[in-house]
Amino acid sequence: MTEPMAVGWDLGGAHLKAVIADAGGHIAGARQVPCTLWRGMEHLTAAIDQIRPLLEGVSRHGLTMTGELVDLFESRADGVGQLAAVAANSFAGEELRLYAGPAGFQPSSEAMRNWRRIASANWHASAAFAASRMAQGLFVDVGSTTSDVVPFRDGKIEFAGYSDDERLANEELVYTGVTRTPVMAIADRVPFAGTSIGEMTRAAVGCEETV
Repeated sequence: MTEPMAVGWDLGGAHLKAVIADAGGHIAGARQVPCTLWRGMEHLTAAIDQIRPLLEGVSRHGLTMTGELVDLFESRADGVGQLAAVAANSFAGEELRLYAGPAGFQPSSEAMRNWRRIASANWHASAAFAASRMAQGLFVDVGSTTSDVVPFRDGKIEFAGYSDDERLANEELVYTGVTRTPVMAIADRVPFAGTSIGEMTRAAVGCEETV
């Protein structure tokens, strides 16, 4: 196998993903590990350390993120800045660039200046890649927490909104995913023990358990 030369990271709110490319641009390996980022930044560094053994010979890193949305941070800008700082420290002395949508990959030192474009830009990176390979189509990404729906044509992404709130308003982003979607988000009643039961929130369950 050709020696790996670059790794693409996605710093999510629930998982950390890494895909390694060899010198010919082919996928040489991929890894996804749980990352309970909302509990503290040490969970991110621990997740990076789990993947690090796969990175021998890799010195170039490209990064997207959605983890800036977790409750750990005061704001999305704060989240982008802190995540960029952890990545820069983890890959000190190596090439690190953060994906900033239409502005492309930017140095981590420019994270705060470009935080609006960096925040949750992984959908744009994936859809742009698909558009570069096919004449037209519909890019659909069903993740842990959300789903992206992005049409593309003639090598360009067709989207009405860029930020999460703009994309939600235009139904290009749906808060329904595979592992972190509350049942009450997709149904108000479920069959259980031969009858139909109304849904309740996790907060309600927690209150009941502490009574």
